[in-house]
Amino acid sequence: IRLLRIHPTEDPASIIKCDIESASVFTNLMPVYEVLSFVSEEDGEPGNIQIGGCNVQVTMTLESALRNLREKERTRSLWVRQLCVQDRNAFEHVHTLERLLLIHKIAQRVIIWIGDES
Repeated sequence: IRLLRIHPTEDPASIIKCDIESASVFTNLMPVYEVLSFVSEEDGEPGNIQIGGCNVQVTMTLESALRNLREKERTRSLWVRQLCVQDRNAFEHVHTLERLLLIHKIAQRVIIWIGDES
């Protein structure tokens, strides 16, 4: 599976910087990660993050979730379907869907993001 690694920062307003790493769920060294689940709202302005130094547009809901989950001192690893699965690759898409239960089951926890406080 692919995991999104969110880099820490002391500045909560700074752009969210991430990397994607590959991890195997079929080894003795299980990856430590959390699953992020959220409602993807496409309306409005897109949000922006950086993955591997490249700017990537995401929904504002996802940007908000990542901003709120980013830590000050340690990298956080998340599995986020919208970023960790290449939907344009039909084989990968089907292969990942077959493993959704396992991906959720071995995660440290599942975070359900319902939005900012309002």
